[in-house]
Amino acid sequence: NRLSEEGVELVKQIPYQSIPSFAGKLTHAAYKCIPVSYIVCEHDLILTPEVQRSFIATIEKEGGSR
Repeated sequence: NRLSEEGVELVKQIPYQSIPSFAGKLTHAAYKCIPVSYIVCEHDLILTPEVQRSFIATIEKEGGSR
């Protein structure tokens, strides 16, 4: 799929994510202390809804409330 010109401009506005946030040690699991919500993307081309739900189940098992 090719992005429309508007889509390309919108993607350019997305801020970069810090690499250490993916590979570094977690120092505070905020999801255990604050209310959380989940969004399952039914049409995600990389992570199927089942995989997304398994991530959610892991978070909830660790204490992340629904």
